[in-house]
Amino acid sequence: LEGAENIEVSVSSVLGNYNAEGKVSITPTNPKIVFYEKDPVRGIKYNEAITDGFLMQKSAMVITALPYFFSALPGSSDLKYGWLINNSAIATPETPNNLTIKVGSGSGNQAKIALSIESLFKIFQTASVSALLNIQQ
Repeated sequence: LEGAENIEVSVSSVLGNYNAEGKVSITPTNPKIVFYEKDPVRGIKYNEAITDGFLMQKSAMVITALPYFFSALPGSSDLKYGWLINNSAIATPETPNNLTIKVGSGSGNQAKIALSIESLFKIFQTASVSALLNIQQ
């Protein structure tokens, strides 16, 4: 609820021969969530976020959701996760920010994945995201 915070620091050597100072302004921003594919060998593919139209070419994949600008770390018990697949709520996975998607027989050509995250202790820390996956079988 505050505006920008201005931080200033000045340092000097013990003898006073060297001095330096710096300033920075930190502006609060809204929390957000980004989906990434988690490869079993290479890990999280940070170079390509999963957004609408993402082409799923595998029979299974793990989607990792990373919450940015929250005061708690991903997977923390301080965060409440609410996953949806095709607008239907599902149980929160054991690792709450990793969702395994498997294409079953009779699956359609698309799947909508959605997630909302809220902090249990910081009232204004909440965010949601969704992505429409194009399934190529």
